Formats: sequence, C-alpha cells, structure tokens
Amino acid sequence: RGFDAFEVSRDKLEQWRRLGEI
Repeated sequence: RGFDAFEVSRDKLEQWRRLGEI
C-alpha cells in the first residue's frame, strides 16, 4: 500500500511548492 501516499503526494506537492516560493 504505497500508491495511496503517491496520490496524496500530488496534493501535498502543490502546497509545498507554494511554501517553497515564499
């Protein structure tokens, strides 16, 4: 069960990307 996190990673990646821009 490692793909489950993969899907959530996409959502988190977007949020993290915004945080990295700050």
